[in-house]
Amino acid sequence: MSMAKRGGARPNAGRKSNKDLVEFRSLFDKVLSGTRQRAILLRIAAIAEKGENESAAVRAAALLWSYRYGLPSVAVGGDSDLPPVEIVHRVVVNG
Repeated sequence: MSMAKRGGARPNAGRKSNKDLVEFRSLFDKVLSGTRQRAILLRIAAIAEKGENESAAVRAAALLWSYRYGLPSVAVGGDSDLPPVEIVHRVVVNG
């Protein structure tokens, strides 16, 4: 594989631009009024608190929790009983 095929910017790759996010939020607010947004939020909260289906209640609670507090951070590190990871750069020369 040539170097031109690895990495770099590609069409439709990566996270959405802030402009796209602002446009989406604007469209969302036009489609769902503040009153309807509040009603949906209250419905999700009701499902989380006393949903008949436990799976749906857990999913609703997880959704509310993640939007309120964010996703949990992931610890970066390894096993403390093992030695540190050594990064090795290998150069292969054809010739």
